[in-house]
Parts: sequence; structure tokens; C-alpha cells
Amino acid sequence: MFFFGHIAISLCLADATESDRTAAVAGNLLPDVVDKTGGWVLKVMPSARWLAHGLPCFSLLSGLALLLLDRRRARGFILGYAGHLVADLWAGGRVPWFAPFERHKQRPPGKKTRSGLALYFLPEAVGLPVIALLLRKEKTGAPNQ
Repeated sequence: MFFFGHIAISLCLADATESDRTAAVAGNLLPDVVDKTGGWVLKVMPSARWLAHGLPCFSLLSGLALLLLDRRRARGFILGYAGHLVADLWAGGRVPWFAPFERHKQRPPGKKTRSGLALYFLPEAVGLPVIALLLRKEKTGAPNQ
């Protein structure tokens, strides 16, 4: 899943649970910031979904959030992070749940059909209007935050 789909999920989760939106978005972005930087930029990880996409890292960072943040922010961070991991399963995506304690499995390159590409990009097409709607509600003073 791409950027707009992830952000829309984190905002919806934050609004549904009266959590902090900023913390939810931060939690949602963290796995990709860590793993894509480590995998693509620094080349120190076997893929762009590795360390921060695993449950051990999620558990550690969730515990730290509970210790360091107030309840509303910690809840937003944890839900945003969890939402990211679940969203990465979209359209057959894989998540290395036990990284770094499992072997990295190289995914064979697959040929994408038009319908497969449409399904893959659907969260982006839906996510952007959802983000706009939620931000417009906030700007007009609706009680979502």
C-alpha cells in the first residue's frame, strides 16, 4: 500500500478511537521510514520491509510509547503503527512478522495484470478523498479531534 492509503487508515483509526491524529500518522509512517531508509538508502537491511515491520519492533516501540506519551497519543501511535502493518497485507502483500528473528524470504517478481494494478492502487484512489474529507471536517469544526 502507498502513502495516501496508509495516512487515511491512520486518520480513520485515530478519529474512531478519539486518539491523537498526529501520533497516529507518525506511528503509521515509522515502519516505512525505518525500513525503506535502511533497505533502499543505507543498504543495511535485506528489504524495504524488515526490522520495523516485525512484531518484535512493534512491541518494543509500543511499550516505549506507553511509557513516554500520554494515553491519547500512545493509543494513536500504536493504532497507526498496527494499521500500517495490517494495511501492508493489501493485495497479497507480505509482512515479516518475526523479523529480525526469521530468515528473509525473497519474493519472486510477479507480472501484474491491469486488474491487479487497479486493485493495488485502489487504496490511493480512496485514501486521498478520505483524507480531504477528514481534514475538511476538522477545519469546519466538526468534533473529530
